[in-house]
Amino acid sequence: GGYLEAATINRQRAPGADISQPWNGIPYPNANNYHVNEFRQSEHQSRFSLLVQGSPSDTVHLAAYYELDFQGAATNSNTNESNSFTPRTRNVYMTVDWDTPGLHFLAGQNWSLLTMDKHGITPRDEWSPQEIDAQYSVGYNWTRQPQLRIVKDWDKKYWLGLSLENPETTFGGTTSLSGATVSLPNVSGYTSAITNMPDVIIKGAMDPGYGHYELFGIGRGF
Repeated sequence: GGYLEAATINRQRAPGADISQPWNGIPYPNANNYHVNEFRQSEHQSRFSLLVQGSPSDTVHLAAYYELDFQGAATNSNTNESNSFTPRTRNVYMTVDWDTPGLHFLAGQNWSLLTMDKHGITPRDEWSPQEIDAQYSVGYNWTRQPQLRIVKDWDKKYWLGLSLENPETTFGGTTSLSGATVSLPNVSGYTSAITNMPDVIIKGAMDPGYGHYELFGIGRGF
């Protein structure tokens, strides 16, 4: 599966960004870029996906899924000459579904359990804003990260899920504690987050026939 995309972006205020809008980088009136327009074209969201499924019995179902786009950038990638950008993993995971007890297991990288679903709590059925921006919209809760997830459903109407996910607590800076200067590194890229435990997310979902409803909570350590 997948699709090809040729996107056109025209911003009135220039944050100097590609298809993913940096919401904390929109220039204010006191910045030079506030008075600069920005136009660019991008193929970065073009996507490729592969789904393999099999059922060892009538009530047990196995699946493996891989999805990539081209929003990765190598050291020689640029938008001035070659526009050569590298493939980037979005999701890669396996699932096991047991129909009789109504259990669903997922291991690998996927949208976080806190990301809203369209129906129940099922992978590849996540809801996302239908817009051109790869950063989606302000207020939309999402991240894609490694996780171990177990979900229980009751007649496909009521769902309860638990997920242990890669922590995304990233912060840094210098402060003074009891006269001593303490510095924490700014965490980014492939560096692990500053924590001693995974993010623990619990979510309940309900599909009574008139809408879809979710309630979730997250526990994390710092």
